Amino acid sequence: MARKVAGCVDSIDGDISSLVHKGLALALVLFRFVPLFAQNSIPQQYNAIYSGDAEQATFNHAPNAFLVEFTKTLKPGRALDVGMGQGRNSIYLAQQGWQVTGFDLSDAGVKLAREQAAKLQLRLTAIVADAAAYDFGEAQWDLIVFSYVPLGDLPARVERGLKPGGIVLVENFHRDTSKVRLLYGGFGDNELLQAFPGLRILRYEDLLAQQDWGVQLRDANRIGRLAAQRPKPAAPGCTWESKPYSEGATACWGVIRMTCRPKGWTRSGSCPHRPGRRATLTAQVRKATTRAVVPGIIRPSSDHGFL
Repeated sequence: MARKVAGCVDSIDGDISSLVHKGLALALVLFRFVPLFAQNSIPQQYNAIYSGDAEQATFNHAPNAFLVEFTKTLKPGRALDVGMGQGRNSIYLAQQGWQVTGFDLSDAGVKLAREQAAKLQLRLTAIVADAAAYDFGEAQWDLIVFSYVPLGDLPARVERGLKPGGIVLVENFHRDTSKVRLLYGGFGDNELLQAFPGLRILRYEDLLAQQDWGVQLRDANRIGRLAAQRPKPAAPGCTWESKPYSEGATACWGVIRMTCRPKGWTRSGSCPHRPGRRATLTAQVRKATTRAVVPGIIRPSSDHGFL
């Protein structure tokens, strides 16, 4: 087949998949998109990526591995896929029973996601939208996904948009990756770890690995992964030895009296001394031996193992 690349026509025979294995498709993508990314808007850039057969062949269509692993134990609910691209993560979540909404700047990518969902007979809401203007709502989502999408100034809106107990998953490049590939942005050291101050960190990774989106180059990339959860309101009352106590109730821990307060147990005084099992057994032994002392037998004492 013939393809124009920067004004030149190259004749290339064979199926595009074989070109990928030979590295030729990769060269075509790089040669085509380096000037494209410099000259066009972001929607135009990604429309070109999601419209070309060669470009589609070089990009991963499988769901993000971190997302797959982490969501295995989660109960499906409402999920939002930010920067959904061609919908690889949205499609996977919908297949697992999630009620999924995804959006992207690229109408070509959103079109692919809709077509794939229809082909698989999946329910998926896929819209063309800009994250900067998108309304994340208040306590709307059980899961929000950022897979190789910049966070920008979105974290506060993401925190508000999560339901109590809801989780945000993030995977993206560290800034050091710019030393091995053309990269704009990326996280600095511990920047991702600190991105959501109102959430509880469930998992954080900073590692060298092959990214699972974009053109695969030879060198490993430094990648950050994060799972963080919006805390649920604490249940009222306390628990002691598996028994529930209401706020203001007291319990004894040996001679220590504790009172259940809104933030947990606090020491509030003393409890009457109650001999432990060992002391009680010792007292019973002493009482029994006092009643029946046999002549010629040494009376039990602490020197003979009873105490």
